[in-house]
Amino acid sequence: GGGTDTVGGITDQSLSVMVEFLQQRRRVPAMAVSYGVTIPTANPAKGFGTGYVDQQLAFLASRDVRQLHFDFNLASTLAGGPDGRAGAVQSGLVMAVPVWRRLGWILESDGGSQPGTAERFGQSLTGFSWGMRANVVVDAACARAWTAGAPRQQFTMGVTWAHRLGLKRLARGRGWGAEGPHP
Repeated sequence: GGGTDTVGGITDQSLSVMVEFLQQRRRVPAMAVSYGVTIPTANPAKGFGTGYVDQQLAFLASRDVRQLHFDFNLASTLAGGPDGRAGAVQSGLVMAVPVWRRLGWILESDGGSQPGTAERFGQSLTGFSWGMRANVVVDAACARAWTAGAPRQQFTMGVTWAHRLGLKRLARGRGWGAEGPHP
């Protein structure tokens, strides 16, 4: 943003684990908690990362309504930095729509406070998700920030592998996966 030159490169990498503690019922959405850590693999000189480890704790509520899938996320970030750690809270709402067999369209809006600053962040995101298998999903999306001080446009890709410990294998052949647009 702000008339700066375009920069290309790799960002920090992250690992996370999610535990679903309540499955969707007739009047209650599915609920889960997630913990993640960001590994500083990017070049901070290019502005792709800070060079510090970040941690994130999130609450997720998920609900299927006919063919639509909705997720609400509330995430707390503890970001590392030269002066110690700074916290922030963000929330987001996601809608996923099946397009064709294992292909889905995603529309998201999210935002909130930013670590170490009084600035707020907001963005809209749209993309596609392809369920390669019942437990493997590939995503790609374009995001557009609507607040100052943030990169105006970003492209992101990801691969998700899900595994349920101690439970029977998921059924195959039901759209994006056995349970909807995400593993």
